Amino acid sequence: MDNMENIPYIFTIFFLTLGPLKTIPMFDRLTHAASSTYRLRAAGLATLLSSIIVLMLAGVGRNIITNWKVSPSALAMTAGILLLTSALKLLSNFSLPKRIQEQPPMSAKDPAELAISPLAIPTIVTPYGLVAILAFMGNAQGRLGLELSIVALLLLIMGLNLVGMLMTPLIVRWIGLIPLLVVGWVFAAMQAALALEFIIAAFRYLNVIP
Repeated sequence: MDNMENIPYIFTIFFLTLGPLKTIPMFDRLTHAASSTYRLRAAGLATLLSSIIVLMLAGVGRNIITNWKVSPSALAMTAGILLLTSALKLLSNFSLPKRIQEQPPMSAKDPAELAISPLAIPTIVTPYGLVAILAFMGNAQGRLGLELSIVALLLLIMGLNLVGMLMTPLIVRWIGLIPLLVVGWVFAAMQAALALEFIIAAFRYLNVIP
């Protein structure tokens, strides 16, 4: 499955499913009234936890796939269906997020709680992102170079999430959430197209289509 070995394609899927376009609006929604120290701790902890989760899945993914005898085509089709479903949901429910006004103030709460949920899970680490990791790692079995490239891309995406969260006040002030959300809407349409590529790749692998 050629597309699933293409580094730009893999990066795009990870960017859409695990990246900062969906993280920044949620981070702003949750921490807009918090101090810079609080935001730094929440962003750092969320990035650390998310990185551990995705790297652990990438590390054990090959064993899971082998032990459960799941074929690359089945993983690709599952990832395609989940990506398509999530993209259609985003496109059909497009709306501006409302900031949360909490009592007591956000700065009085433990940032670790916020970092675990909803930041790390399910905002950064999404179910369809995890399936995409399994699909790419399953397709890369036995090719160390490709596996290391996938791991490097995951770390890059986690780094982009951290930078995005730390820069959220500047992004909101100078760019605004509306342009960011419109870009996210456009990327959701791209995600739907890439999801179909997953499904087409699975059918080609099975020789259903040429």
